[in-house]
Amino acid sequence: MINKMKPVLIAGVFMTGISTASASTSDGLMMEDFEAVDRYIQEDRGFEVETLSGWRGGSAGTDVSESEGESKLLPSIQRESNGNHYFQFKSFGNEFGSRSGPNRRMAFFNNSSVHGDYTGVSSISADFKAESSTESQLYLRLNFHGADDLFYSSKVARVVDTDGVWNTLEFLMNADDFYVSPGGRDDAWTWGDEFSATSEEQFAAAITGIHEFKIVSNEEYPQWAGVDAIEATVGMDNFQTHAAVSAVPVPAAAWLMISGLLGLGAFSSKNRKA
Repeated sequence: MINKMKPVLIAGVFMTGISTASASTSDGLMMEDFEAVDRYIQEDRGFEVETLSGWRGGSAGTDVSESEGESKLLPSIQRESNGNHYFQFKSFGNEFGSRSGPNRRMAFFNNSSVHGDYTGVSSISADFKAESSTESQLYLRLNFHGADDLFYSSKVARVVDTDGVWNTLEFLMNADDFYVSPGGRDDAWTWGDEFSATSEEQFAAAITGIHEFKIVSNEEYPQWAGVDAIEATVGMDNFQTHAAVSAVPVPAAAWLMISGLLGLGAFSSKNRKA
């Protein structure tokens, strides 16, 4: 009977060890799904404004130029028919006839709710959808302002069709996936060909204190500013971080079972020889 049970017991212990050793430490360290919508009325303007969890437009401000007497407010929180809320930002290109008009570029920031220490974060993901009357695709990049006061931009753009369909994009948080600007804030407003590679040590130090994230659409270069001036609308939802998977020690109970089975095997072998 014992000889028949041994393979089953050994297999059970083996599978316990595998499942325990491959467990993940933690995932989804931070999540912003924009469901905690805090609405209030801005009395002097008379329209509704939503809490945006720290996400905002460029320095030109939230109140965008008027076109044909219509005031445009961005960014905003939108609600889908299924009740889901998401963040939305609009860029207008040269719609208002000026190359320096407000919110010409697809670029929005967060320097409040998502800043902090990103050590141990392997990637950042978010859901995006895009629409445009002039662009067939957008080229989204994740940028950040690091603890070293330098500016980092993802090397490879994630392509999103402007068909209004949600896509989940993942940005790996590794040194090989980002370029860094050659100087501090005063030198950060440069074109992508002035960015350079970053070492593992430099990148690891930079993510210990991220001051600001920036989502941009820029096809040609990984850069912080001067990105493509386009007409487009982007929705973003479920902005979250992911931790690296690491092995977890096999519990002491499993080792006790293994030791017992080994002893049982030695005892059985001895009996057969007697």
